[in-house]
Amino acid sequence: MTPRMPLGMEKPSWTPTAGLRRFGIFIGKKSAIVAAVWVVVYFSTQWISGGSVMVAAPIIGAPTGLILGWWMAQDSVENAPFVGLLLWTCIVAAVWLPIVLVEWLFGEIMFAAAGWQLNFGRWMLLTSAGLFSMSAAVWRAVQDE
Repeated sequence: MTPRMPLGMEKPSWTPTAGLRRFGIFIGKKSAIVAAVWVVVYFSTQWISGGSVMVAAPIIGAPTGLILGWWMAQDSVENAPFVGLLLWTCIVAAVWLPIVLVEWLFGEIMFAAAGWQLNFGRWMLLTSAGLFSMSAAVWRAVQDE
């Protein structure tokens, strides 16, 4: 049997480190899902990385980035122990890092295995996804604040 603390001496239920830890776990889970989605996007969009069909890269990258950024910012304001620019930076980094890391990792693997390279079509896909994910994430976070 554990002894009870006197009144006024109970442990607080929320601390700054507990809030940051909970937010980090929340954002980490969402970032893992973003990475999984980008793996699918990476392999399904190899056909647009060269030739005249690379014009379709922003058409695919923009809605993908928009959906990922909006989804990442959803419920982030309620779970974050801070607001404003720091929150927006965390959300945007949580969207961009999985995309860039997956692109870099699979880019290196597939360059060694099949000769795939980062070319202008892939760059347009990444740029449009990055810009739209940033704008959607900040827009959603501002609306939730």
